[in-house]
Amino acid sequence: MDWYYKVGDTRVGPIADEKMRELALQGTITPETEVWNELVAKWRPYSEISGSAKTSSGPGPSVPVKEEVAQNAQWNPYADMEGADHDTDSYERPEAPTQKTESYCSQCFNKFPVAELIQYGDSNICAACKPLFFQKLKEGAGTAGVLRYAGFWVRFVAKFIDNIIMGIVGMLLYGAAVMLFFLDDNILMTPARMMVFMLVYVLQISFNIAYVTFFIGKYGATPGKMALSLSVVNPDGSKVSYMKAFGRFFAEMVSGIILAIGYIMAAFDDEKRALHDRICGTRVIKKSA
Repeated sequence: MDWYYKVGDTRVGPIADEKMRELALQGTITPETEVWNELVAKWRPYSEISGSAKTSSGPGPSVPVKEEVAQNAQWNPYADMEGADHDTDSYERPEAPTQKTESYCSQCFNKFPVAELIQYGDSNICAACKPLFFQKLKEGAGTAGVLRYAGFWVRFVAKFIDNIIMGIVGMLLYGAAVMLFFLDDNILMTPARMMVFMLVYVLQISFNIAYVTFFIGKYGATPGKMALSLSVVNPDGSKVSYMKAFGRFFAEMVSGIILAIGYIMAAFDDEKRALHDRICGTRVIKKSA
């Protein structure tokens, strides 16, 4: 039997009987947590459901069958939350969403089979992160799938570090070109000089693109972001692809050419998104300690 429970105003589910018992033992579901299944007419505290007589639903939390639930009635999962009346005949059961076979842990952002993840609110937690997650939960820390977005200044410092690294490489390339001019005086007054500088410029841009694409696609962060424990992720916390990392480099150029306003936007956005984050649908977050 499928169960649902509330975390604040968020409906979580469906979950099976065994998962319901496990969440109750862990303390995720408390006696005051409101729960629902197809045998009850409305949301009820878990303490009332768990103390009722067992029904034919098999193992798991027992639920009495409510007489007022019509046999062919259909449940509106949003009726209680939106203050709608309880004329269940006027609602239709929402279509079941497509079941995912894999999902991401909201703590370490690695991909796992759905069966190996524990669902809490809108987040999933893997077995490795489970002990620390529930420990933080007991201590009152905010861990329920909330991404900790990196602020403007920490992102500024990370970008400064990356610019230093890329600048050093650029200086080495231009230094090699200057050395070539000293070795061959004839090249100073020929079109070859312009060609050399164009080649150096292309090499520098190519290095910058490869630098950003490789590190974000492979590790989710450039060395500057790694130094400050930052990571570039999708809105659900998953890693970005190499293709998105590649596109993000050029989107970041847009943020820079408009007087850096695209970067400054991160200071005023609720999710600390710069313009290139909005274009590519990415977030920069602080990694869990």
